[in-house]
Amino acid sequence: MSRLDPVASADRLRARSAVIGALSSSLDRGRNGLASVLGLLRQVLEEDKWKHFVTLRGEEVRYDDFLAFVHAPPLKGLGATEGLIRRLLAGDVTALRHLDETLQRPPGRPSVTTARSSETEPETMDNVHSSLRPSGNQKDCAVRQLRQHRPDLLSRVEVGGSPPCMQP
Repeated sequence: MSRLDPVASADRLRARSAVIGALSSSLDRGRNGLASVLGLLRQVLEEDKWKHFVTLRGEEVRYDDFLAFVHAPPLKGLGATEGLIRRLLAGDVTALRHLDETLQRPPGRPSVTTARSSETEPETMDNVHSSLRPSGNQKDCAVRQLRQHRPDLLSRVEVGGSPPCMQP
């Protein structure tokens, strides 16, 4: 997966905005635009274009959280839901893998730095999840399991093959 420089040129940031604008417009147009949505969404995920860009109005936008970008209204985001994004990517194993990597938080308890001190304290935790988690026999659950435990099989599935257990 391509990771972009933390310091990107203004032209590159504007170019990212063009891709994000095209994706947002395609989502808004519905069925007629769906043919281009998958490719644009893959590009935004694979290249992390959603993290830092300049809108068509010249506003610089930064995100750390993909779902904040998805929910933000156009031009600063997609104005969509996580469920819609998952449905759009349902037929593309590679895109689902990129979405899962983007949404999955690192293992362990997150820490936050308090405003009163520079010490890091554990964040209060609850069992509410900010994104839909793949479960059961959903395709994205299988993609996550393959990505974590059998990347060799995932690469075969991504190119259209089936894992050995699925072959006749």
